[in-house]
Amino acid sequence: MSAPTFDVLIWCKNAVKAVGYDLFRHVLKRVEEVIPNIHRKIAIDDYSEDKTRQLLRELRWEVYDNPSQGIASAFNEAFRIADCEFVISIEQDIILTKEWFKEVYRTLLSDEKIAVVQGLRLPIYCPSYMRKFEEYRFEWFKRHGIQIVSIDNNLYRREVINKLLPVPLE
Repeated sequence: MSAPTFDVLIWCKNAVKAVGYDLFRHVLKRVEEVIPNIHRKIAIDDYSEDKTRQLLRELRWEVYDNPSQGIASAFNEAFRIADCEFVISIEQDIILTKEWFKEVYRTLLSDEKIAVVQGLRLPIYCPSYMRKFEEYRFEWFKRHGIQIVSIDNNLYRREVINKLLPVPLE
């Protein structure tokens, strides 16, 4: 049996302007460092007017226009294009940790009923007291059994998600 492959999805709009060229480039390069067996790198762009599309193409991402506007539309379009069993989504300001893939993949495989695993998201450019607050908030939610839901830094079983699509645009 061959190793599984992964489609990586990103939705963006003026990422270079929003987070800076160097940080956005780091976000994209980190994907290749952390995630093994990438089949496709798919970007859904909301008609960026900066150098976002140029940088994506330079780093060999497939770039598609968002057929509507906003993240929900980009999510639907990205999942329409993706064709691997497993799909990973990130956002333009997410830098994956070196352990990210190993942890979320292990968790997803631990139970076939798990359809989505989300990594912990902590701000990288903030005062230390804000980072401590975010860590505390995450632990509090975890202790109280409250799920944190987002569509960034996730690993999905595509088959399950496709049964739920399209997500509402509003």
